[in-house]
Amino acid sequence: MKAIVTSGYGSVEMLDVAEVEKPEISDTEILIRVRACSVNPIDWKIRSGQIKMISGSKPPKILGGDFSGTVEAIGKEIQEFTIGDEIWGHVNALKGGAYAEYIKANVQDICLKPRNFDFVQAAAIPLAGLTAYQSLVRLGEVKADSEVLINGCTGGVGSVAVQVAKFLGCTVTGVCSTKNIEYAKRIGVDVIVDYKQEDVLHLNKEFDSVYDFVGNLSFPASKCIIKESGTFVTAIPSIPRIIFGGMLNSFRSKKCKGILVQSSSADLKTLKAMAESEALVATVEKVFPLNQVRQAHIASESGRVVGKIVMSLD
Repeated sequence: MKAIVTSGYGSVEMLDVAEVEKPEISDTEILIRVRACSVNPIDWKIRSGQIKMISGSKPPKILGGDFSGTVEAIGKEIQEFTIGDEIWGHVNALKGGAYAEYIKANVQDICLKPRNFDFVQAAAIPLAGLTAYQSLVRLGEVKADSEVLINGCTGGVGSVAVQVAKFLGCTVTGVCSTKNIEYAKRIGVDVIVDYKQEDVLHLNKEFDSVYDFVGNLSFPASKCIIKESGTFVTAIPSIPRIIFGGMLNSFRSKKCKGILVQSSSADLKTLKAMAESEALVATVEKVFPLNQVRQAHIASESGRVVGKIVMSLD
């Protein structure tokens, strides 16, 4: 099968199309024919070596954490799916595997894709959707009357987080650039902060929870806009936070948490229901063929993407 293979840490020159063996599945695994996969910031952060303390001494051979496709083969113990089912899914991006014609997955990694999404739209959601949903529900513990601030509200994760928060009944303040204000309004942001005109840390307001999906806010600096017993959630991985975060939170009223997204068929089903009720839309800025993966990474690294970048294998 064709796959994008990384030859080492470095620039986009490390990415090449190659022929590799198709994955073999066990009795408890499912083989997926990938129809589309998305490019996420964690992919190029792994490729470049920015997070090698977490990803390891060598990058995954094949990058990619989320995908859509059709069930090609099923293990003997699988009862939930049949060959030909159209699915979307997520695997651990640190292990990768989605930048390929085929990927193997477990039952908890996938569910049927939304009926009203095509494969490109479906590939745009799983990793961003799970990150957003788990950040808000598991870590932020938002309620119907929660007031939340989402930094990076028009990016891949942030745009989904806005829609999840609105679906749950929250009031959303979103931070974005001037050119993305109209898009932020369309996806439901109640109060928009243009970071080119206003410093979010100088707002005369406190929030139940603050979500940093960009990486330019720190917990110490953000305490001034977090209510007592409120929560700061970041999607930017940090070894100290992973090791010491839980212990430190036991001594402070305002909590700092980092999201380590987990595969969850239950959460994917919730996102599927949102999509089918039109409470969740997928925003795809650009679609690349698999052999233009270098251009896709360059576009993602620009930091100017609204929504997601997707690679199509059709």
